[in-house]
Amino acid sequence: MPEDAAPEARSLQVTMPARPRPWVTYALIGITVAIWLVQIGTNYFWGTDWPAYFGLKLNEFIRAGQVWRLFTPMFLHDDHLPFHLLTNMYFFYIIGSEVERLYGHWRYLTLYLLAGITGNALSFALSPAGAWGASTALFGIMAANGVFILQNKHWLKDWKRAIQGVLMTLGINIFLGLGIGADNWGHIGGVLGGVAFAWLAGPRWELEEYAPGYGRVRDERGTREWLNGAALAFAVFLFISVAGFFWGVPGFEVQFMK
Repeated sequence: MPEDAAPEARSLQVTMPARPRPWVTYALIGITVAIWLVQIGTNYFWGTDWPAYFGLKLNEFIRAGQVWRLFTPMFLHDDHLPFHLLTNMYFFYIIGSEVERLYGHWRYLTLYLLAGITGNALSFALSPAGAWGASTALFGIMAANGVFILQNKHWLKDWKRAIQGVLMTLGINIFLGLGIGADNWGHIGGVLGGVAFAWLAGPRWELEEYAPGYGRVRDERGTREWLNGAALAFAVFLFISVAGFFWGVPGFEVQFMK
């Protein structure tokens, strides 16, 4: 073969990453629905939504030391309005299932929790209203999906349209939130937490040839990157939370008792 001849093209049989069942999404939906039923039950029998009483995002209670209220709101929903729960859980099932298949169970759960608390922290810092709902985490999941598209665009046929779809979905939901009194600061905070985690810890695919003619697509990121992403997202959460304690807006008074 002459030295300047082009090398022969080789075909490669490529195996894509496994797509596990989204058990974490199913479990989180089940837990959230179960808590909502407890909310309804306590309100019906005792006249008070006790889970919300102890877990709603209320700024003055958080400043008084009840910092768990930056975590618990993502599992609470309006017990008088099933639409709140149903819409969140429907979109969570659709979007969360897909993202969990990309991220894997534990990395996805980390994303969900960090996005949720970061959203609640920004709401604590900038919104006086009480807040609840899984949408802070849901917005973070959508944003993390966008990061995945950007960082793996060479694997996607129409990545530009895909990223436009993510941005449009986020933008439309934030715009609609202006008219229905949604916690948009919480949504934006969820996006910040989701992007911070996904940028360092989200899957980044690479091709590995493990035998002549055979290759597999694997995630080049491991435990170290996962921890780095979690540390960055948690640092964002801490920064916003501390800012909320010192410079955040006061909260509205909320009446729980009938």
